[in-house]
Amino acid sequence: MRNSSIVELGKADHPENRFLSHVRESWSRDLSLGKVEDLDKYTRRVSVDVNRVAMIYDIAASTRTIVCSKEPEVAKYTMKYSLHGWTAFGPSKEEFFDSLQEKRVSQVDKSETALLRASHSRLVQIPTVQMALSPLRAILIFVDHHGAVRTEQLRSLGKSADQIGRYIHILTTLDYLVKEDGKLVAGPKFISRSDKIDAVKVYDEMLARVAFEGYTFLRQVLRFSMMVGYMRWANSYYLTALGAQNKITIPTEFLESRYRTYYGSFDRGELNREAQMQRVVDSGLMIRHDNGITGDDEITPKYFDFAKQLHLGVVA
Repeated sequence: MRNSSIVELGKADHPENRFLSHVRESWSRDLSLGKVEDLDKYTRRVSVDVNRVAMIYDIAASTRTIVCSKEPEVAKYTMKYSLHGWTAFGPSKEEFFDSLQEKRVSQVDKSETALLRASHSRLVQIPTVQMALSPLRAILIFVDHHGAVRTEQLRSLGKSADQIGRYIHILTTLDYLVKEDGKLVAGPKFISRSDKIDAVKVYDEMLARVAFEGYTFLRQVLRFSMMVGYMRWANSYYLTALGAQNKITIPTEFLESRYRTYYGSFDRGELNREAQMQRVVDSGLMIRHDNGITGDDEITPKYFDFAKQLHLGVVA
């Protein structure tokens, strides 16, 4: 962030309070003063926090929960004293809210990771996600049937060399495959099928681990947009439930509101929005209940556990 003069504060015993009044009035009432440090007699450093409040209504239990979240040290400002009084220097309003958005994205990403760990085996059962993962499945099946696949054979997938390279990268990174004399062969984590084991379940188990271990890779590099869409709707519910610290039932309209809070506007149109949300419900990641949306009995406690392990805070 570049430093630029924010405001002239004049002469005051507690210039940090005057600065806080200015940014709360001009930027947002959600701002509060964080840590205040005296660097020397004429210099102080202050941090600005963001506090937010949301009301969560559980329509099944007819209860309301007030959720409060705090984002500490979104930005730091230096105040210097001169003959004319105190002057505050630091990030601009736009830079401040860019920093806040980065912190929020980080929390939402953590929540997606926790949810994926709790629901990965369910996620790979969704038909459109299976379609997105089909090139990886095809490679695993071929190696299982033939013992190896030459890298040039992968061109038959109809994908670009760059995409094929990404498939190889994730499967070798997860030790499902290893490179050997220009071929890809089964690695130490590869699960071979047998007459006693359902082949579909074997491949689904491996793909579930691909999703579990490589979700960030799949989302950012392979760009499995269909998978991302499902995760966003489900995550909007579970991250909201985390605030209530309980499995709750929320109105569909409120779920859409939480989606916009976490991800911004949904730009695929109303019909697509309804269809995508319904497919998430059909997958079992979310459940329709009492004219609202609730969580799965198995996924919810697992999600809370993984969220705790990741030190995920409440996002109001």
